Amino acid sequence: MQSEFYIGLPENYENRVSPIVTKALEKQISNVTTNSLFQQTLLPFSELNGFNDPIVHKFEIPAANGITNARSIARIYASLIGALDVSKRLLNVEILKQATKSNTPQNEPDQVLMQISTIFGMGFMTYGSVFNIMGPGTFGHNGKFNNYMPFESTSS
Repeated sequence: MQSEFYIGLPENYENRVSPIVTKALEKQISNVTTNSLFQQTLLPFSELNGFNDPIVHKFEIPAANGITNARSIARIYASLIGALDVSKRLLNVEILKQATKSNTPQNEPDQVLMQISTIFGMGFMTYGSVFNIMGPGTFGHNGKFNNYMPFESTSS
């Protein structure tokens, strides 16, 4: 597929990692209720320096520390909706429909994400009030630092 995506970054690639820089994170963290489920599950590594630590880059935390670049993530998502120049489509139309079909009861507050009403399919966050950057048919995830990765399903 000619993409680079690491969950557990090899040490010899560490010099290619750019640090995460954001002021919004400090404000978000200061508003979190102590002992909330959000705090217990997502904030152990919430300090910005934690995700900028080369030791953390080596960890294999599939839902938290994927390391890639813009070109690679674009190729990966593009291969979900169609074949690329050198590789086949990753998911066929039927599997993609299953992965992007809402599996969340309407208006259900997310127990982890501060009671926000999110909509998740069987594999991706789907279009809704929180993930609304492009419109209906969009799937992906906005990530911890709001690094949106939306793609529109052409099969819907």
